[in-house]
Amino acid sequence: MIATLIIDNNVISRESLKQLLAVRYPYVKALEVPNWRDALQVLREKVPEVILMNMRLPDLNGLDVLRHIRNQSSRIVIVVLADDDTPEYREAALDNGADHFIPMCSFSAEETNSLLDSVFLLQP
Repeated sequence: MIATLIIDNNVISRESLKQLLAVRYPYVKALEVPNWRDALQVLREKVPEVILMNMRLPDLNGLDVLRHIRNQSSRIVIVVLADDDTPEYREAALDNGADHFIPMCSFSAEETNSLLDSVFLLQP
């Protein structure tokens, strides 16, 4: 099982992503949380192999979240799900610890699935 944490304040997005993972990658065990405070609690209990996160969280800036996670572990694969696809936003996410960046506003389902395949099919 690949332990995966979904951090997104939008319940519909979290549930949709969790359902996609369950169908496409049955060996992924996904936990979902709506904010950084809850994510931090999960991270204290068990460090996941993969984190899928929205950059816009209600209780902490996404860049601060990235830095905190990256300081805790360089081995976690972090995928940012963003609704902003400007080059500056992408660069800031990658510079602050994201391994992958999915611009939800401009990525097709095929591109998203391809990137997720690269993450979940390469995990030990």
